Parts: sequence; structure tokens; C-alpha cells
Amino acid sequence: RELFSQLSSGETIAQLVKMVEDDPEILPDPAVSTLFSYFPPGALAPLARASTTINRPDVRRAFEGVVERLANDNRDEVTRLLDDPDPQIVAAAARWVGELGIGAASTATMRLLAHPQWEVRLAAINALVALKAAVAGRSLEGLLEDPERDVRIEAARGLAALEYNAARGTLEAAIQSKRLRAADRSEKIAFYEAYGRLGGAEAVPLLDKTLNAKSWMGRTETPEIRACAALGLARVRHPSAHKALATAASDADPVVRTAVARALRGEDRS
Repeated sequence: RELFSQLSSGETIAQLVKMVEDDPEILPDPAVSTLFSYFPPGALAPLARASTTINRPDVRRAFEGVVERLANDNRDEVTRLLDDPDPQIVAAAARWVGELGIGAASTATMRLLAHPQWEVRLAAINALVALKAAVAGRSLEGLLEDPERDVRIEAARGLAALEYNAARGTLEAAIQSKRLRAADRSEKIAFYEAYGRLGGAEAVPLLDKTLNAKSWMGRTETPEIRACAALGLARVRHPSAHKALATAASDADPVVRTAVARALRGEDRS
């Protein structure tokens, strides 16, 4: 035990990481998992920090998978690390909370939604969704206006996954806002799909109007916005949504037509 306490120092773990990068084939070896199982709980923090220095994404994921088994054996230490001053360690701990289903850490994880580092907020969102923590819905709703794009996207997806219907009004205001119109396509899709999922049949009139409305000058919305509305309708399980999509099935714009076809295929799979 004393030997492994010495091996878990930051300097030794940095050497271990270099060895893994030089020869990633050693990671699947059962002996490596056995080796890690002897490390003390205090090794989790330096291991989490060291994993961020691995350049190859595939090696980093494999390394994190091995470390996760140590985290699973030391869940109290994982919860403690949610209060660590190092954002990288906190983000890793939040990921472990979600992946290992540490429900006892949900309250501490919710506090991270207000963390100054956006990577930590993002990890906290994913953890809370994995825990199916519906009580986080109100906090996620507030993150729809987060300064960081990735956080806004995951907040919208998280609200849909947690089925937090109280956010429908906020999402409705968002998809009609100038801010979302200026956002990239991925963010638009996340918001429209969340609105369709949470709004249900009540969301159809607005989405139908966005997709199909015309004025004497032509379509009232851009092809990208109309395509997003189609994908939002795909999340609505109601005949009126199918009718709205069918109306645009032969649309002249290829972007809209492709999105409608994708939405209708999604309906068939469901």
C-alpha cells in the first residue's frame, strides 16, 4: 500500500501517461486494470489531471475508461472532488458522477451549473441528464442564455431529455428571438427539437407557421429556419405535426425538402 501511495504522485502518474501514449496497446491488458485497482483514492485527482495531457483522443478515452474503474471503487472520493479548486478535476468528477450513476452526488453536481468554467457547466449538465435529475430542469432552463454555445445546446437537449415541460414558454421565446436567428445551425436545431419535444401538440401551430407560411412576397422564413422547424415537428407525436410536414414534403427548396424527408423518416422509426 505504501508503494502504491508513492506511485500515485503527480510526477509518477505523468510518467505513466507518457508510457501509455508511447504504447497504447497496453491499456486493454487486464494487468493494467489490476494495477490501477491498487491505487489509493487520492490518485483520482492526479489521474484526472494527467488524462487531459494525452493528445490522441482514442488513447485518452481508453485511459479514462481504465481510471473510471478506480473511480467506481471510490465513489465518496469522486463526490469530494466536485469541490476541488482545479476545474479539470471537477469536470472529470462530474463525468464520473453521470457515467457511474452516483445519485448521492446530484445536489453537489447541480451547484456546478453555476461554475465559472463552461467546461464544468457542460459536464454537470451531462451528468444530471444521465442521472435523470428532473429537479435540475429549472437550472437548465436558465442556461439557455449561457454565454457559451455548447452549454446552451446541451441545456436545450437536457431539458428535452428530462421532459421538463415548464421550459416550453422559454423555448418558444428563444426560437423567435434575434439571438437564435444569428446562432449556428446546430444550436437552432437543438432549440427547435427541444421545443417540439416539450411543446407537443401545442407547439404545432408555431412550427407549422414557421415551416409553411407564405406572404405575397414568398416564404416568410429562411430555408434554414424552416428546416429547423421541420425537425422540431418530428419531435411532436401528434397527427397535426405529420400533416404540417406532409404539406412541405414537395417544397421547392432542397434544404427544406431534405429536412422534411428526414423528419418524416424519424416519424416512421418512432
